[in-house]
Amino acid sequence: MSKVPVAKSLQSATLRHLPEFITPRASVAGAVVDDMIRKFLSAGCFAHARVNHGGDDAFHLSEGEKLRISISATDRA
Repeated sequence: MSKVPVAKSLQSATLRHLPEFITPRASVAGAVVDDMIRKFLSAGCFAHARVNHGGDDAFHLSEGEKLRISISATDRA
């Protein structure tokens, strides 16, 4: 297992899907947004944060804050 936080996250997210064929690249966007949120929070200057990377979103809200989101899809066929 890797000691680099993002690489470790990639590995742990995909290992549970073995023995099916899957590579750590399958979880790149999620691992990147999780790492960015951790870094933003460790800087101590954000009350809330949202990161989007290729459709994977990560959110952090301080205690008592609320966020309203919606997800929609369109049929482009």
